[in-house]
Amino acid sequence: MTSAVAGTYSFTTFKIGKLDLTSSKLQVVDCNIYESAMDHHTYADVTVFDPADELGKNQISGDEDVEIGIEVPGGQNPANFKFKMLQNTDHRHQGALKAKTYTFHMCSPELLKGQSTSVSKSWNKQSDEIVKDIVKDYWKSDKEVETEQTDSKTRIVGNNNPPHLVLDQLKDRHVSRENKASAYTLFETRDDNGDQKFKFVTFENLMKNKSSSSQTYKHNPMMGAQSSTTGDDMWNIIELNLPQTFNTMQRWSSATNQSTYCTASGKQQSKDIKYKDQEQEFKYLGQSPVRKAEWDEVDKDKKPWRHTIIDKANDKDKTKIAEMRSKKAAYMGRLLNDRGTMRIHGNPNLKVGDVIKIQISSQSDDEEGNESKQITAKVLIVNLRHNIGLPNQKPGPYTMIVEFIKAGYEESVGG
Repeated sequence: MTSAVAGTYSFTTFKIGKLDLTSSKLQVVDCNIYESAMDHHTYADVTVFDPADELGKNQISGDEDVEIGIEVPGGQNPANFKFKMLQNTDHRHQGALKAKTYTFHMCSPELLKGQSTSVSKSWNKQSDEIVKDIVKDYWKSDKEVETEQTDSKTRIVGNNNPPHLVLDQLKDRHVSRENKASAYTLFETRDDNGDQKFKFVTFENLMKNKSSSSQTYKHNPMMGAQSSTTGDDMWNIIELNLPQTFNTMQRWSSATNQSTYCTASGKQQSKDIKYKDQEQEFKYLGQSPVRKAEWDEVDKDKKPWRHTIIDKANDKDKTKIAEMRSKKAAYMGRLLNDRGTMRIHGNPNLKVGDVIKIQISSQSDDEEGNESKQITAKVLIVNLRHNIGLPNQKPGPYTMIVEFIKAGYEESVGG
């Protein structure tokens, strides 16, 4: 890629139902595609200028399949997305002619399929296998599902709940064989050919991803939003925002101001506050009316356990769930401190779950022309927005807004 093509793009595919926008007179005015490692699905909103009202003639009803493919000149692979139309309610007439502007809202097909079905099944097996079953059997997805194996079996009953609710109930039962925190996430990313796939993995393994982009993005705060290096504009950071905690040294030795999970109370609490069970006096008067009245006056969460049901499949000591929860909460709390955002030129090779490097100039060049000192850090991309606009849009028609977290704690930010 050269600096002359930074920010330019073309659609390899853009179909709404049977209508192919790449071979018609329709013009894409604005397109935003949202990918996230924190969400199960991908979303998009597109504004289209239709001079001859082709969309109206094709009777777009609002439930069509949508395919979007994006590539850049000299790029390795396109980014290919499959959506389902969610809304097409925003129509605006342009003058007295047939010309109209349409705004469409789209989401992953699996999201809509999951909302129209329920889970009437029980499992007693590895939780990663349960996740894969839900994606394949209840989301009806034909995409590849890549999973990281969990430690032990868990038992869960669907109870005719929506599949997304069953996944939510599973989130605190995933125990990793490799990583202490067991901070799992299920999200849509893309494979080496640019096609979408699902990935179920821990954040620790994402941060160790050796197949991620080795490209370094550079930024010079003295230059503002202008080109920041003398090299290829493709790798310049247009805008950069970092929290003050981002440049601190060794991560494990840095105190956290986030709350932690207390397994005794089942609640989040500040690190310096110890959980104390609220004592409640009870008079043991059997099942007399007086005893029953006192019992009814006490809040449910303050009542002592009258009986305990133990299911061997969910034995916390056996599955390490109790130990995992506190470590997971502390780990996720630390990640929240180390988030940053940047805007870069569009690059379909980048995807959520990738680890890249950012290089920041800490000072300008000295009078002798020596190169400025650089701060380099590895970051994990957790949110990504593809923003595509008109050809004359500045700083380019195709940019990306990237949200990232610092990847790795064993290494400090180095010069």
